[in-house]
Amino acid sequence: MALLAIRNYMEVGYNKIDTDCAYVAIERYKGQTTHATGTQQLYLVTFKQFLTWLIDDERNEKLKPARIAKIGTHMPTSLKTENDVLTGEELEKVFKAMKNLRDRALDMLTK
Repeated sequence: MALLAIRNYMEVGYNKIDTDCAYVAIERYKGQTTHATGTQQLYLVTFKQFLTWLIDDERNEKLKPARIAKIGTHMPTSLKTENDVLTGEELEKVFKAMKNLRDRALDMLTK
């Protein structure tokens, strides 16, 4: 999925890609995608690994290993913040609002 997503931002196919084209595709992807930050980073890790494989397997001589190695693939340490998590009081309200048997059963499975 990652390689297909980034492919949409490339000027040429993977069989003809060079280092400059790879960097242009990365910048376009970062600037135009609606993917979350974590998804973007995972896709870039996959893209970098694929380009490295193309180099290692001698499938593409246009890619420069030193520049491909510099592609930033920093993963955020946490994608959730304190504001993204429900408080105990909010959870109690959710549990009290459960009206049907299915919701209560799902609640029991999570305990």
